[in-house]
Order: sequence, then structure tokens, then C-alpha cells
Amino acid sequence: MKIEFKNVSFSYDKNEGEVLNNISFTIESNKMTAIIGRNGSGKSTIAKLITGLLIPSSGNIYIDEVEYTESNVDDIRRKIGIIFQNPDNQFVGSTVADDIAFGLENKCLAPSEIKARIDKYSKMTKMDKFLEYNPEQLSGGQKQRVALAGALAMETDLIIFDESTSMLDPQGVKEITKVIKNLKQEVNKTIITITHNIEEVLTADSVIILDEGRIIKQGCPKEVLSDMSLLDSLGLDTPECVKLISLIKKMNISDSDKWEKILWELAFKM
Repeated sequence: MKIEFKNVSFSYDKNEGEVLNNISFTIESNKMTAIIGRNGSGKSTIAKLITGLLIPSSGNIYIDEVEYTESNVDDIRRKIGIIFQNPDNQFVGSTVADDIAFGLENKCLAPSEIKARIDKYSKMTKMDKFLEYNPEQLSGGQKQRVALAGALAMETDLIIFDESTSMLDPQGVKEITKVIKNLKQEVNKTIITITHNIEEVLTADSVIILDEGRIIKQGCPKEVLSDMSLLDSLGLDTPECVKLISLIKKMNISDSDKWEKILWELAFKM
């Protein structure tokens, strides 16, 4: 699924100004894009516009080069899966298996197909050993993995992670980050991650930085995350490799280019 925003603006209240201000960008099909920025920059508003929960105040959104309208919103929504912040708000089944099956049963799929998808996507998210567990027995990270298994089971073209690690403990963040990284390699989908987690950003093919409803910078992770002064000014984390590279350059260490290359390679392998 390819997504294009063309001169899109949005305001929740005309008297309070625009949350998004005339932004344009493209999210390429079957690529992973990270959208980052401080709280209130407009990140989650973009997710709501993509899912059709909001309508732009001005500008146009195109999905696979077809303009997003009220007449096709339901068709497009069926192609989108979204993982939200709070894992407790997403569990609708009494067990893991029931939760994954929920959307599939609503599509009236055959029981054999439902079982096949539960088996496939629970294994992909490392939740196959928990199929009979109820929500109270799971950690936050495990619940998010169940939510992801349910979204994947619907076999949508797009998966959106909307701050999906922001309410998790360090172990839960590590679990979801690893799953996202593996997901990028295993499935042929467009992925959007709205995040403050630098490891997720390093996994992406491209990065968009938002501030006050405007795109401040976009490009590949290496290009965007190398701008320490910009990240600092927005209160965003700087990757450890970038801090070390900056220190090496200040100390005039020989072979600094070699060390910079090694540090970036290590960062992308984490």
C-alpha cells in the first residue's frame, strides 16, 4: 500500500489552530516508515487520517494513487491494521486464540482457515505457546504481540504501530522492537511506526520528523538521526552510535571515518 499526503492540513478546532499544517510526503509500498516528534507534533493525527477516522481540513490523501474519499473509506480500512498504545484496551477475547480469531470470525472465514491463520501468526509473533492464556496472565508486551497477531491474521496491506511501546516496561519494549524488526523481513507489507523508540527508527527504511504540525526533516535513518542538534532541540533521543561518532570527531581520533562506519553497522544490527 502506497500512501501520499498532498498539502494536507487538519484542525480539531478552528479556534485553536492547525494540528497539521500543509504537509506533503509519500510512504512507499512494502517499506517501513518511522514518524517521530515530540508530544503534540501531529504524529497520531496522521494515523487517524490514514485510517479514515479523521478527514483533512484541506489537501488530499491518496492510497495506491486513488484519492481517499467517504465513498471508499470502508474498503481502504479493511486493508489496514493498527496497534495502539494501551495493550489492555485491545484485548477483546477471553483467550489469546479467541482474540486472534475475533476479526476472522467477523469476516465469516471457514473454521479451518481461521485455525490456520491463528497457528501461522501466533508463531510469527512468538505467542503460539500462549493460545489458551487469558489476558490477566500476560505481560504488556505479550498483549501487544497478541494484538499484532490479530492484525496480521486479517492479512492487511498496511500495519500501523501507534506508540505501541510507550506504555511498556523495558522488557516489553525489547519484545515488540524485535517482533517489528523480524516482521519487516518476513512479510510483504507497508509498515508505519509512530514512536519515540530509537531502535524502531533504526529499523525503518525512512524517517519523518514532525514538529508543530510541520515536517522538519525526512530521509533515511542514518541521515535523519545524525542531526544531533535537531534531535536535542525537539527533545528526542540521539542514538548512542551518533554520540560516540561525535566524540570521536571532537577528539580527532585517527581513522574516524572507519570507526564511524563500524558504529553505524553495529547500530543497524542491534
